[in-house]
Amino acid sequence: MQIQRTTSIETNSARQKSSNREIWKKFRIEIETQKAKSNVTGFYPKRSWLLFAFLLKIFGACLAVTGLYWLGNWKAKNIKVKKMDIEIADLPEEFENYEIIHLSDLHFDRVIGIEERIVELVGDRNPDLIVLTGDYKDDLSMNPERYEGTFEYLGKFLKAKDGMFATLGNHDTHDLVPVIEKSGIHTLQNESLEIKRGKSKITLTGLDDVHYYFSDRVFPAMESAPKNDCKILLVHSPEIVPEAAKNGYSLYLCGHTHSGQVGWPNDKAIVTHVNTGEEYAVGRWHHGKMQGYTSSGTGVSGLTVRFFTDSEIAVIRLKRPVA
Repeated sequence: MQIQRTTSIETNSARQKSSNREIWKKFRIEIETQKAKSNVTGFYPKRSWLLFAFLLKIFGACLAVTGLYWLGNWKAKNIKVKKMDIEIADLPEEFENYEIIHLSDLHFDRVIGIEERIVELVGDRNPDLIVLTGDYKDDLSMNPERYEGTFEYLGKFLKAKDGMFATLGNHDTHDLVPVIEKSGIHTLQNESLEIKRGKSKITLTGLDDVHYYFSDRVFPAMESAPKNDCKILLVHSPEIVPEAAKNGYSLYLCGHTHSGQVGWPNDKAIVTHVNTGEEYAVGRWHHGKMQGYTSSGTGVSGLTVRFFTDSEIAVIRLKRPVA
């Protein structure tokens, strides 16, 4: 039996969507300009990033002197494809074995040519859906035009039956959106759409970053999403998990933490840079009935090294529970 594959935004009219985008853009620009940094717990706490940067340089120098930098650099660039099945209790039968490729934290200006490696690894999979959960920049001050060729390459060589959808991360500025969308990759900024298979539907919601750029508008964005049995949330970080579960989401996909990038041998992250949700900072987890996955990131930030963590592309297959 042939399954109908259509993706349509049915929750908002074109005029309402345009209005929502303008409100989002105005708020984003205000925070970016003022460098206010807001998260779900309140305004962003003050941290000594100068001290962190200094310690990072010392760490990098120690790695270079001991020869470990080259090992960490190789591991950072050695991207793994991680395949997993995730059971969703309310997954419609028509979406059994629905395949999602999840990319996160690509930081294109940190690992040159990472987009080519991604295409080499998963360019021939033709999944149902490809999602990107933010942090395309490493240097926030970088001109967004710098990334046009990179997104154009991904948009040309990565294909998915229901398309590619992206959200922004805390390293990304608002002016990156037209660059992404020019490549054919759709962005979701506190917006939802429905994906159909025959008479069944699932909802896909994308929120703006909640680590630096949290806005109260994420709550009505989740509340107003189509009330289908199965809803998937894309957001950069795991800092809004309880709120997503409360709004009936079945699957929460995020990144941001890099699984610490440098971790302990027991898969525990040393530093996650989350203000809340530490228990959801690495890999698979669940909150009540909601399943979640926090990617360790396809790229890296700060230093181009990894220890006891992997750069990854997640290939997720949705399954109905076995009776």
